[in-house]
Amino acid sequence: MRFHPELRSHSEFLQVPLLSLREGNRRRNGGTLVPGTSKNDMRLRDVLNGDQALLHMERYVGEGTKSYSPVSSRNEANPEFQPKSETLSFDLVTLRTPANRVAIFTAGHDGDLARFYLRGGEVLFAVHPEIWGDDNVERMNELQSMARGERIEVCPTASTRTVFTSGQQDVVPKHFIKLHFPRYISRFDRRLRRLNIANSIAVTRDLASFSFDKFAYFPDTLGFTLGNGHSSWGFIVRDARPVPVIEEPRFVIPSFALYGGDLKDPDNPPLLVQLIQNSGADPEEFVSEEIIIPVVECWTRVARQRGFFWSLTDRILYSKLTRTSTEAHRPSGF
Repeated sequence: MRFHPELRSHSEFLQVPLLSLREGNRRRNGGTLVPGTSKNDMRLRDVLNGDQALLHMERYVGEGTKSYSPVSSRNEANPEFQPKSETLSFDLVTLRTPANRVAIFTAGHDGDLARFYLRGGEVLFAVHPEIWGDDNVERMNELQSMARGERIEVCPTASTRTVFTSGQQDVVPKHFIKLHFPRYISRFDRRLRRLNIANSIAVTRDLASFSFDKFAYFPDTLGFTLGNGHSSWGFIVRDARPVPVIEEPRFVIPSFALYGGDLKDPDNPPLLVQLIQNSGADPEEFVSEEIIIPVVECWTRVARQRGFFWSLTDRILYSKLTRTSTEAHRPSGF
């Protein structure tokens, strides 16, 4: 068994597995997983709305899920940048940064994302707008002397410091950006240092040689830090197209949204309840055989074959719904 002690100690920044619920598996009484067949199906049907539905779940379908610690609801971000904000989107600050002043990490995925951020002798360096004017952030004065880059419009996700691009699909493929954010969210100060970034990109490279039919992930394809020292900070570019690529459309659900309440529609039952009702399955059997066991199976396979010990929580596991099946996977480090 291969073992990566450095990566293991930073498992919260790594990619994680998925589970799969196959069409017709243990259905009862003619049950079906196809959304739109139950009187409680509105949110299931809405999941098929793609990015719009994903952002709604990330931001508003987590009521009652943050009870795991006394500080789980702590969020020091300005209200306008928090997930529950009524602000639909905001712009990142971007700088045209000389490439010789930036450490660049790549998982070897060449394409539109690389061309968007790597521009000859420059890097389009992204900064969260809340920290842009914070002189306590290391080397902020250096960044403020650089020319501004082009606009990147984003929406916050459940983690606050990871954002999702919006409104620019004709310029660059949709993607997540994990940002340096030296503010406390839950128990941790969300700084994004060189080691964190290097680990995430290294894991994406390593996972290219791993294959399992129940496993998928969003690849951390690029990482950048201002400078090359241990305390240097930066951001990660995460492709929003799951790997491995399949032809069937994928509709992604944050795992906490399976059992969380909807802030905008509190009378609707949780998605997990709707899925169980639509499947016609016994609830205990459904949860154990279609969720718990497949996740454990993926965890053990990755641990044995690649030496990675994943941190499995509902904040970092994601689910996938199709018109005929449901699967689950997570982006790293959310």
